[in-house]
Amino acid sequence: MAEIAVVPERSESRRDFVPAQRMVLALHEAGNLNEAALFDFAKGFRYEESIAALSAMSGVRIMTLDRLISGDRFDPILIVGKSIGLEWATVRALILLRLGPGRAPAPADIEKARVNFSRLMPSTAERVLGFWKSRP
Repeated sequence: MAEIAVVPERSESRRDFVPAQRMVLALHEAGNLNEAALFDFAKGFRYEESIAALSAMSGVRIMTLDRLISGDRFDPILIVGKSIGLEWATVRALILLRLGPGRAPAPADIEKARVNFSRLMPSTAERVLGFWKSRP
């Protein structure tokens, strides 16, 4: 929460996370920052709010999550989701969010992601998350 309370300097990302950070901070202060809020952001294709909420819930910096999640693979979403105890429905919504409205991965890719998510051990996900947190 300390990171999202401080407005970050502009970086090379073209996204503006400042309004999303403010919204997530207000949700946190009201005691309403939870999986349901994250699910609503993801289902509504509200990328910045979803990343800000994931950052607050996981302790990983927004810019780190933005880079990881906007990459070519679903693995970072699976790892963050497992490490903070998200349900598959929320993780799936985050996968769809990553691709944008009107786009979806092949059903086989979603099933593969679901299987990988179910097999992923929380302790393994937490170790990876710890590495991401320690990166500058």
